[in-house]
Amino acid sequence: AVEASEANAMRLQESLTMNNFHNVMLFKMAAGAAIACHAMAIGWKPHNFGMNSFVVKNVPTDKTQNTLVVPLNTVIDPAVTIAFFKLDVEGFECEALKGARDLFRRKQVRTIFVELNEPLLLKGGCSLDGLKSLLADLCIDVTDFPHKLKPGTNPDFTGIPLENCTVL
Repeated sequence: AVEASEANAMRLQESLTMNNFHNVMLFKMAAGAAIACHAMAIGWKPHNFGMNSFVVKNVPTDKTQNTLVVPLNTVIDPAVTIAFFKLDVEGFECEALKGARDLFRRKQVRTIFVELNEPLLLKGGCSLDGLKSLLADLCIDVTDFPHKLKPGTNPDFTGIPLENCTVL
């Protein structure tokens, strides 16, 4: 598990411990295409204290946290199989996936689940079509990927790797 927010990482660690999950590794960082440090808007939605994002700008400084961003390729052991890869990064999806390319090339990921938020995706410099294209390049079956989102909805996408496909 990768969690950029200190508060959320603490909650996640407590939950893992309480439920005796010993096969989950927790990385307190953010996933991206390259090693960097970015200001992250934290708890910027009053009704959702856990909603954090790199693409949301113009928030008060007390609602930001400097966060280490690292490509997942550099921290996930190549021998590890990832049964469920959940991506909920509020507009940073394309950047996170670019930094995970080797995981897909090595066929480490069995299932991917992506939470979609089109306005934040666009703020992050990506689009639904761009994300779909990137997933296809990573050999994920995008047959059920939504073509267009209804305003105000945040649907999810679940995909599985294609058998006879090579990630370049």
